[in-house]
Amino acid sequence: MPLFLGHATAELVLDKPWVESLSPAADQMLEHCAASRIELSRLDLQPLEGTPLPYDVLVSSPQEARTWGGVRCHLCRAPLPLGSFLEISPELFVASPALTFVQRAAKLSLAQTVALGARLCGTFALDRDSGSGVRERAPLATPDDLQLYVNHCQHVSGIKRARRALPLILPNAASPMEAITALVYCLPPRHGGFGFPVPQLNYEQTLRPSAQRLVGKDCIRIDVYWSDHQFGLEYQGKFAHSSHTSIAADIARQLAAEQMGIELQMLTIEQIRDQGQRLAIARKIACRLGAQIPAGRTFLVANQRLVDELLCSLPT
Repeated sequence: MPLFLGHATAELVLDKPWVESLSPAADQMLEHCAASRIELSRLDLQPLEGTPLPYDVLVSSPQEARTWGGVRCHLCRAPLPLGSFLEISPELFVASPALTFVQRAAKLSLAQTVALGARLCGTFALDRDSGSGVRERAPLATPDDLQLYVNHCQHVSGIKRARRALPLILPNAASPMEAITALVYCLPPRHGGFGFPVPQLNYEQTLRPSAQRLVGKDCIRIDVYWSDHQFGLEYQGKFAHSSHTSIAADIARQLAAEQMGIELQMLTIEQIRDQGQRLAIARKIACRLGAQIPAGRTFLVANQRLVDELLCSLPT
């Protein structure tokens, strides 16, 4: 019997390097699923090495919804659109990025759901073995992919929050903190963000020869960029840009940007976490963009709640 992985386990599996080579399953037969110790013992689970137990497993019958030390069963009776699973092996399947997005939305806050969407649509995967905590890869999905799936997915727990999160997802982030930085400053105030115009993430800027000599290449990437105002944010610290070498590269990139008439504001996780520093950067952004900052105690509380929710979702 096959094993269908979903929820938090699927989120972890989707960070594995080999996921990009998987193809959508041709069919999903949830009515026959492995969930018992005996059934699992017959499966080759080597691809899941390093994935913590218990595994989140999808089953279609209450009789199969057994929960024990190695498995946490989730009842899934709603019909799922074609393409809901990726095939790891003929007997092992994992929820697709779109299904994982919907399922996790049932447990995450709205802000955390948006951050997960940004991660699935970003150019990175979490990687504990990497010095920066992330590994570069092609996006697993686009916002349009997620929207198309959600349009065809009904009666699945999490679908309502997934629908609310979709319009707020910013694609192309190159690290978790780039995504969080963009969300803190650009989500609408009703969701706790400062409401600045939507930026471009991981923007590629071509350099003139004098600027190329500073960085040794013909272009740079800017974490969060408002091209109309030639102003951007560059994140430094954990997840990613964490080593001394990469911090030196960030400084060189800042100098190269200045030669192109672009101002970059460097910031760290401490400046995102601290309300006073976060507001100071917001005032600078507002000045450059000709925007206003939301005022009032209610907004400040909502903004702090947003930051806390996003930062607590970071891997430790």
